[in-house]
Amino acid sequence: MFCSPKIRFFAFMLQMHVIASACLAESNTEEAAETFLLQMLAKQQENKSVQAQIKQIKRLPTLSQPLEVSGAMSLIPGKALRWEVGAPPRHILIYYGGNTTFLDQRARTAEQLVPTDRRARMLRMILGVGPDSGLNYLKDKFRIKSIDRRKGYATVVFEPEAPMMKAVLRRIVVNFDLETGWMESVEWEQVDDSTTRLEFETPRLNEQLSPSLFTFDRRAYKKEEKRNHKR
Repeated sequence: MFCSPKIRFFAFMLQMHVIASACLAESNTEEAAETFLLQMLAKQQENKSVQAQIKQIKRLPTLSQPLEVSGAMSLIPGKALRWEVGAPPRHILIYYGGNTTFLDQRARTAEQLVPTDRRARMLRMILGVGPDSGLNYLKDKFRIKSIDRRKGYATVVFEPEAPMMKAVLRRIVVNFDLETGWMESVEWEQVDDSTTRLEFETPRLNEQLSPSLFTFDRRAYKKEEKRNHKR
């Protein structure tokens, strides 16, 4: 079919306009996502402490029913974390002073974890405890796939950008309370189709936390050697 040069020129210009509009929309979306995360980060930084009951739900492709466990969390953002699994606690993870310790209440062992240990790495990253963690880390290392705002809440889907992380992690889904910036739930989905979901129930903000929450009596535990649980 023959097209005149004028028609071909207008067709070319129309195509360029569509491409430019798409690029501009993507740029605006990225800017909006960046602005949203900065707003949530600012709100989170207003919280001096967070306490909450937690529920961890893990789904494995090999199991027909999810694995559920309850616990509790005490957090001083950026500084200290106490994470209890089970009621009464079977395992306790404590981050304080740059060190992460894993307490096994049944075996009465205390193990200092290396920074890459998988038992603590994801928690620290999500909760913003220690280096390479929090929303700033997510903003730099993940791409925001989508933001779905509802009344008072927002669901944000993060996708990893680094090839090494892509090999393990498919995406992270975070539900934010827009008033406090705190996370109602976090779910990470791995490439093997397993998922882990953390739900924070009735969080209490800005209460005075005793320093004893982030210490333990070393005499009551047997010391274990450091073991690298890096994936």
